[in-house]
Amino acid sequence: MHSSDPQLLTNARELASQLAADVAQASTRLEHIRLTARANEAANLLQALEKLLTTGEIDDEEDEPRSLS
Repeated sequence: MHSSDPQLLTNARELASQLAADVAQASTRLEHIRLTARANEAANLLQALEKLLTTGEIDDEEDEPRSLS
């Protein structure tokens, strides 16, 4: 984490990291699938926030989902 990052970006990074770590703790296939989907959504949101804060641009188009793996 960067000390100059806005708190929102720091929180988004922490959430994405926590969700990615939770995937490894899944006890069933269904839970693994659900957690992976949430972790990917958090990672995509983090990328969008980083882009917004660095370039001022917002992606309004639906891009293909990015995977953590």
